[in-house]
Amino acid sequence: MNRLKHLKKTTKVDFLTYLGVILAFAAVTLLQSMGMVDRSVSGMLVPICCYVSMAVSLNLVVGISGELSLGHAGFMSIGAFSGVIAAMSLQSAIPSAPLRLAVAMAVGALFAAAAGFVVGIPVLRLRGDYLAIVTLAFGEIIKELINCLLVGYDENGLHIALNLTGGETIESLALAPGGIAMAVRDAKGRIILDYKEYQTKAQKGTFYGLPIVRGVVAFVESLTIGMNTLTRSAELIGDPIDEEPTKFEKWLSEKLGKSVEKVVMGLAVILAVALSVGLFFLLPQFISSLIFRGSAATSATKCLVEGLVRLCIFIGYILFCASVKDIKRVFMYHGAEHKTIACYEADDPLTPENAMKHSRLHPRCGTNYLFLVMAVSIVFFAVVGWNESLWLRLLSRIVFLPLVAGLSYEVLKLAAKYENIFTKIIRAPGMALQYITTKEPTADMLEVAIASFNLAMSEPKEAMEMVRKNREETADKAETAEALAGQA
Repeated sequence: MNRLKHLKKTTKVDFLTYLGVILAFAAVTLLQSMGMVDRSVSGMLVPICCYVSMAVSLNLVVGISGELSLGHAGFMSIGAFSGVIAAMSLQSAIPSAPLRLAVAMAVGALFAAAAGFVVGIPVLRLRGDYLAIVTLAFGEIIKELINCLLVGYDENGLHIALNLTGGETIESLALAPGGIAMAVRDAKGRIILDYKEYQTKAQKGTFYGLPIVRGVVAFVESLTIGMNTLTRSAELIGDPIDEEPTKFEKWLSEKLGKSVEKVVMGLAVILAVALSVGLFFLLPQFISSLIFRGSAATSATKCLVEGLVRLCIFIGYILFCASVKDIKRVFMYHGAEHKTIACYEADDPLTPENAMKHSRLHPRCGTNYLFLVMAVSIVFFAVVGWNESLWLRLLSRIVFLPLVAGLSYEVLKLAAKYENIFTKIIRAPGMALQYITTKEPTADMLEVAIASFNLAMSEPKEAMEMVRKNREETADKAETAEALAGQA
């Protein structure tokens, strides 16, 4: 109490003002929760509370400290925006609205304080007009960044996109639920459709959708989806090969039961990862160590040669795969996929005849991505440096692989989005490799690709209906064929 008595009159007034604002906010919140505030009044109270909060906080900087800051709105925007994002993202995790509000306020305050700290470090020695100029510039930067943001929310969470070029639209947020569409030609020549609702982590507007991170997530998810899709396509084809299972297969079935397929698939993934690490990481390291044994070459030179060896192994591996008959057929379907997408992007009617006229090369192909991973890794690891220990060098390459994959993904998106001489140079090697990873498809392959594409472009409910009708049609055809066979 004695301390309060010795406070300056202006300080007491300030404290009373802050207390009044807090009490007013609490009272309005209470009345609103009790349903005693109608929608019109509630709508007016929102901007009123915003302006009151801004005025009170501005008084702390200008009125009490005596410093002229013109970037206050920028800091408030950061706090408000980050608080809203936190509140929307935590709706399912924190059902209680008051608790969610408290968390959102804490998050907003934290981010605003962080922004203030970052800006405050270089302007600590500035006073008067100079401080005003710097803070004004900061406020304008924040305004422009917020004006470039596209934000949306659906049942999958918050979606954010940065519209720096003006070419992004609300569709860029991927708000609509997506799915995995599949079309296969079964053993009897019929096209079988399949659809599963699916939303990638990168599409959900969470941490996984951030730049760099989304590339790593997309890479991992694509591997998982690819393996699951292969298994599902094999199921849809039907007419499995009639062969007696081996003793090992019988033993696995007895021990694992229905989980045998998942276990086998898991083992296949582990073996594939081990092969990839051995072929594309360990082998280049071993060859490079042999080349530079006792050499006085610079670290950058050694890393460059290591990267070139890895790239040569990668190209050799693709050429070997292309020589396998079954893989060549996969590459033909890969070409059918590209031709279908090119036909759609050219606004041509999706028919096998029209699709056949288009190129089988595409700038957003996974082949481009894999080449960029190789190219970016050469530059990145040249910066990381060369460790004389083979195993430490191998460990550093594996540890930094997610970061390299994320950076490569962002380079791919930029190179595919813009059309200029620079992006053409970036895309050129990957486009050239597509002459190996894609082959000219047949008309029946294009029919399958078009069926899958049309299914993928449909709304989830419409897609499920298409699958249902397809199953009924194929079942009717099967019954008719069986009846005709019985008559014969």
